[in-house]
Amino acid sequence: MSVAAATVRTWRVEAEGGEPAALAAVEFRSGQPAAETGVPPAPGERAGAIVFRLEREAGSPGFTVDAGPERLVMAAGTLRDLLDGAAWLRRELGLLVPCPGREVAGPPGGEVREGRHEFRPAFRERGLVLGCDGLHEQWREWFAFASRNGLNTVFLHDTPPSPWDRPSGGRTGRLFALWDREGEAVRAEARRLGLRLEFGGHHLSTLVPREAFEEHPEWFPERDGRRSREFNLCVSNAGARRALQEGARRFFARFAGCDVYHLWADDLREGGWCVCAGCAELTPSDQALLATNLVAEAAEEAAPGARIAHLAYHDTIAPPTRVEPRANVDALWAPRNRCYAHALDDEACWRNRQHLQELRGLIAWFGGPERVRAFEYYSDGILFKWMAPPHLEVLPRDAAAYRELGLGGLLDLAVSPRPWWGPTWHAWWFARCAWDGGGDAAEALATFCRANFGEQAAVFAEAYRRLDAACRQLLDRGGLEPMGRGDVLDYNDRPAEELRALAGRAARALEEFAAAAQALPIAVDGAGLEAVEELAPTVAAGMHLAERVIAWDAVMQGQAAEAQAHLGMADVHLRALGDWYHAHGGSAWSALAEPMLRGARWHTDRVRAMAAGRGDPVR
Repeated sequence: MSVAAATVRTWRVEAEGGEPAALAAVEFRSGQPAAETGVPPAPGERAGAIVFRLEREAGSPGFTVDAGPERLVMAAGTLRDLLDGAAWLRRELGLLVPCPGREVAGPPGGEVREGRHEFRPAFRERGLVLGCDGLHEQWREWFAFASRNGLNTVFLHDTPPSPWDRPSGGRTGRLFALWDREGEAVRAEARRLGLRLEFGGHHLSTLVPREAFEEHPEWFPERDGRRSREFNLCVSNAGARRALQEGARRFFARFAGCDVYHLWADDLREGGWCVCAGCAELTPSDQALLATNLVAEAAEEAAPGARIAHLAYHDTIAPPTRVEPRANVDALWAPRNRCYAHALDDEACWRNRQHLQELRGLIAWFGGPERVRAFEYYSDGILFKWMAPPHLEVLPRDAAAYRELGLGGLLDLAVSPRPWWGPTWHAWWFARCAWDGGGDAAEALATFCRANFGEQAAVFAEAYRRLDAACRQLLDRGGLEPMGRGDVLDYNDRPAEELRALAGRAARALEEFAAAAQALPIAVDGAGLEAVEELAPTVAAGMHLAERVIAWDAVMQGQAAEAQAHLGMADVHLRALGDWYHAHGGSAWSALAEPMLRGARWHTDRVRAMAAGRGDPVR
């Protein structure tokens, strides 16, 4: 037996058991269109009730649902679990929160099964990482989005890093200044919604003042036989360790009240650690964990109860070999160099096989998966060069693989050089996969598009599918590694045969991007118009990148004229991307957007110089 979703939508909402249940009831009502709940029944019909009940003895995490023909009881032991239940029920009733500040109602064609059912999330912690100023300024809306989509963790990640003194110029973040103004409100809202609050970024080196180098060069890393004030610290030096812990205490005092702190090493692929006699036998991973342990020791007094994250990333992604983590340290595994064209457990992808082996080693070193979380990049507009790949198949397969490993949490880095316009598929899809530990992409995409685009759902779903196919072509790097200090999708031309293969995939990507653009309707308004505006920069950025790769390969093949033709098209798409940004962006996005636009221009001009026979300015 079951009850039609259309019927349940009309039921009144009640609360039993105290303030958490009352708040869950209020959040459920406010998280859906006003006309959809609490509508009086038609003459001759009997009113039903949705009841949120706090049961102190209930297990956590998770909730139970007891559904009958006229009454549905949602019971849980904590506020957060009740709110997760509210998020689940909204989804079952076709009521979606597809982006911050918006709730939409899809066709009420579903049903709620009668009887008693238990629900548990796939991961203990399911988190959204707000990673740039533009998203930080919308923190209230993103907190609500996270809560109403079943996420229970929000991490305010500083990109680019905010300096302690916040000078007026330069490429610096604004998060510290925002916290100084609104930190108390941020903490209060996180508590109100039962959200785990995390804070920080690549700030480890700022804890040891760089100006101390003149008096204490021994505090800083040794490289090539000389001490350098650049990057991190000498973890074997007692003075450096004391300075690090004093800096950590200042950090905890200024940004008090968070559940997890992130004080990571400098954002380098390699070369930031020390090779002095005292550090030489410690791998980068060991040095990073030793520094994290020192921070964690300071936290035991300055921020009791808080957890400290050890970042496994770039040259620290391999498990440590000597240093054991303190009891209040957990691992955060950040596989930025992985392949996003394939699922993490795809046996056909050598790159992901290697990363998965590293993850298993990290799990063993930390004594089990519950102390390890994955820091994923599904919504990273820096890594993906302005694009927002839909990850239709990769994301649910990844979630299932992480669930099978038993990880304690799954987080998604949301960072972008541009605002996300309208329905935000990738963030919504992540939240769903993080709860379920997988998902049916076809069913979820149909639900999302019906709720947002109504009669035009099919054409938008086709556009998303085409975009996914196009992005996966560009995300498949084969055997190419970034050159110099280039990023992942800056690629390389060595070995040349790998660039040749990438150029072939780029040509197929161009076809799919064009098909995605052609699938989009012309006469649209409302959410449909917003979605067209949102998908436009992914198409422009992807086509620019594809044309540049094809031109690069043509240069390597000695086909200068063909290269120039593709560079001309790359210029067209880059101008379109810049025009979009200048029409839709603003100062909150400029710290990332402007250098990224300059970087895209530099890489394009570099290939142009090679095509003109002026050599490679990098090599």
